[in-house]
Amino acid sequence: MSAVRLRATLKVKPGKLDGYRDVVRQVDELTRNESGNLYWDCYYEESTELAVFMEAYEDSAALLAHYANVAHLFPLYDEVSDMQGPLEVYGELSEEADQAIKASSPRIFGAL
Repeated sequence: MSAVRLRATLKVKPGKLDGYRDVVRQVDELTRNESGNLYWDCYYEESTELAVFMEAYEDSAALLAHYANVAHLFPLYDEVSDMQGPLEVYGELSEEADQAIKASSPRIFGAL
């Protein structure tokens, strides 16, 4: 299996930017210490209140480990932001990883 990359766009709810930043800080601290993490970045555009996550993992196993590590924080994202469009996944997923992210109705892009 090859690297798996993710991209997600979220809209921060009105008046929730401080809470959003707190959730991002918590996820950042956990994610950067994961052995299979290649990168994890969050960008924010103030004028639109949109945030974009770009992250990559060595393989599906590393992605599954990430989900297990930070899944308890996902409900906090729902309190302070809304997804804008589907989660985008780039790369080949194992069947287990595919099932794990299926609930988010992702768009999955495979290599040509």
